[in-house]
Amino acid sequence: MNMINKITHLGLFVFSVMLVASCEDMRENRHENVSHSDDTAQRAHGHGDASGENAKSVVCIMQALNRSTHEITDGIILNDFAKIEASSYAIAHHDPIAKDDLDALFEALGPRKDAFITCDKKVHDAAVLLNDVAKTKKMEEVVDTYADMIEAVASCHRDFKPTTGQS
Repeated sequence: MNMINKITHLGLFVFSVMLVASCEDMRENRHENVSHSDDTAQRAHGHGDASGENAKSVVCIMQALNRSTHEITDGIILNDFAKIEASSYAIAHHDPIAKDDLDALFEALGPRKDAFITCDKKVHDAAVLLNDVAKTKKMEEVVDTYADMIEAVASCHRDFKPTTGQS
C-alpha cells in the first residue's frame, strides 16, 4: 500500500477511534466508598504521583490525548516532524491521573486492573517509540509506528471502556 493510502486509511481509523473514544466524567459513575490504600498499584500505572498538584481528571487527560493524537495526524499529513515529536511526547508524558479518578477506574476494572495497566503501557511505549522515530524524520516509519500506537489505543478502548462505564 502506498504512503498516501496508508495515511488516508490511518486518518479514517483515527477518526473512528476518536469518535468512539468520547468520554464522560467518571465522577458520575463513582461509588462513594473507594479505598485509597493501593498507592503502589496506582504508581505502577506509570504516570507519576496521582495525588500531586498536576493531577488531572481522566476526562481532561483523555481530551488532551485526543488533541495530541489529532496533532500527530496533522503532522503526518503536513510532513511536520516537529509537530509529531511534540505531540507524541505529550501523549507519553501526560499529567498524572487524579487519585480519586484512578481509584474509581481501578475499582471499576476489578481483577482486570493489571491487564488494563499492561494495555495502557503499550500505548505509552508506542508514544515513546513514535517520539524517537519522529526524530529520524523517516515518514514511513512514523506512519507505521503511529498505526501501532492507534491500534493499542483502540484495543484499550475496546477491551476496557465498557468495563469502566465510559460511553
